[in-house]
This record gives sequence, C-alpha cells and structure tokens, in this order.
Amino acid sequence: MATQKRAKHASSRREATQAAAKQTSVPAAAATGPTISVTAKPLPEPTTGTRSPDSPAAERAAMARRRTMIAGGAAVVALLLAFVGYRALTSQVPAAPVAEPVASVQPAAPSLATAQPAAAPTAPAALPAAPVAAPAAPAATAQPAAAPAAPAQPAAATVAASSCNTIAGLPLFDGATCTEQDTDHDDGVIKLKNTYMASASADEVRRFYESAFASNGWTVGEFKYDLNQGQRRAKIEVDTDQGPSGVFTKVRLTEYLATAPAITTCTPIAGLPAFPNAACVKFDTGEDNGAFKAEHTYSTSASPEEVRRFYESALAQNGWVGPDFQYDLRQGTRHLQVDVETKQGPQGSFTQFRIAEK
Repeated sequence: MATQKRAKHASSRREATQAAAKQTSVPAAAATGPTISVTAKPLPEPTTGTRSPDSPAAERAAMARRRTMIAGGAAVVALLLAFVGYRALTSQVPAAPVAEPVASVQPAAPSLATAQPAAAPTAPAALPAAPVAAPAAPAATAQPAAAPAAPAQPAAATVAASSCNTIAGLPLFDGATCTEQDTDHDDGVIKLKNTYMASASADEVRRFYESAFASNGWTVGEFKYDLNQGQRRAKIEVDTDQGPSGVFTKVRLTEYLATAPAITTCTPIAGLPAFPNAACVKFDTGEDNGAFKAEHTYSTSASPEEVRRFYESALAQNGWVGPDFQYDLRQGTRHLQVDVETKQGPQGSFTQFRIAEK
C-alpha cells in the first residue's frame, strides 16, 4: 500500500515536471515579436583621431604658427601701404617749390639784395671772393621768376602803338596805346578797326576828339552821350531823319528816375536843357534795368554839329560827365565811327576807345 502511494506520488511529480517543461518550451518556439540580441565586443584600439595626452601641445603649436602667419601678413600689408604713401608724397613734393616762385615773383628781389652784402667780406681777403661770388649765382636765377610779372601790366604795354595803322585825318589821343587792330567786312565794305586804351578819363578823350573832328573836316552825323551827374543818369541821342520837308535833326533826351514819372509831355530836365527852338514830337516812359525812364524827343532844323556844340557847353556848365560816347562821322565818301567807353581793370578804371573806318 505504501509502495503504491510512493509510486503514484512519483508519477505525479514526473507529470508535473513534464508539464512545466512543455510550458517553458512552447512559448519560446511560438514567439513572433522583435528580439533583442546583445553581443559583447572588445574595446577598439585608439586611432589617430582620438585625442592623446600630446594633443593640447600640438594644438598650441599650430595656433602659434597661425598667429605668426597672420602677423606676418599684416606687416607686409602695412609695408606696402607705407611704400605707396611715400611714393605719392615724393611725387607731389616737386610741384610745391615750382608753384611758389611763380606765384610770388616779388621775393626774387630780396635774393638780389642779400647777394650784395655778401660782396663786403671780399675786401679783406681776395681768396674768399670766389666762393662768395658762387652763391650769388642763384640770385641770377631769380630773374626768370620776375619775367612772368610782365603780363601783370596792362595789355596795351605789350603792343606797340605802331601796330595800329594810322587813320588819315584823325590824330591819336596823346598817351593812348594800341591794344588791337582788326579788319572785317561790314555790308560788303572792308572795315578797319583800331582799339586803344588810355589812363585819361572818357571826358578828356571826348573833348580831344570833338575838337579834332571839326579841325580835320569831319562832319558829325549822329552821336550819343551816356552821362552822370552824381547819382543822376541821363542820355543824349542825336541823329538825322527824313521828313516831309526834308532832313531834320532828332534829339532824344532820356532821364532815369527812381520812381515812375508823373509828367505826360516833354518837360525841361534840370541841368539838361532842350535844344533852343526844338519842338517836342514825342514823350514816352518805360523801364530800363529796374529804373524808370522818361524820354523827351525833339526835332530841329539845326545840324547835328550845332546840337553837339550846344550840349558840349551845357555839359560843362552843369557838371555832367560821361562814361560812354559814340560818334558817326562823314568826310566826303569816308565814313568813321568813334566809340569811347569807360572800363574797369585790375588797377582801376581806364578809357577804351575804338576808331573804325569803312
């Protein structure tokens, strides 16, 4: 009985063991999910890319080399810039000494003056005389620097008076210098024009030529005066015209005013009288360069020469002076034009006059 119990107990233990074995083996075979495999590998050997104990020193050396190369490059660039700047300065330096002697020619005179005291030490010793004379040579080179000063003189100084052909029957104002002679064609006629300058006033030139006109047989056909009397300004224009009864002389007196004139007909101008017995034929007002003007036009049977002589006396008595004068002259078949103008130059005002003959 006991033996059967032990055999039965042993059989049930075997069955339990087999059942456990089946349970453990069946799931392993039926697994279908992902599996993880772990494989142990030995550590790799150190390679060249792996930092070694010597790497910091090598990196410091490489960095020092890079710094050296950068510093060397910067030094080369600085040297090149300094060289270029030096060349630019040296190329401009010669221009400055040349400009100074030309611009200021007067300092050349002191160099000549200082050369004279240098000759004093030559008296006690004859031998040092040669060395003293040698430094004086640069003073001679200062003379070419004075040559450019010549153009500073008026242009007339460079042209001889003989360069203008003399116009027959009309003398040249004393002290006048010919500055230009020109020849051109005017309405098919050859015109010779001489230009002169003088330091005298325009009124002096006017009086000289007005006296020469009559004494040399020239007849005044037309003339014009631009006049000043202090702050006042006026103009006289005289010419001839053809009327129903023949040729008559027209006289236009123009007065320039600060305000618009209130008059409406010819009215006597203070200090500038109308020609005696002349008839007013027109009165007009207007503006000229911002100034108001009143024009009084008269007609007379007198000749332009008679009118000129009248106003020559009136100008002297009333203190009128003129910056500009123009004349149109006749002598038989000859035709002459004389223009007298006041000009402003670097050294002040001067008179320029032109004489043109057709």
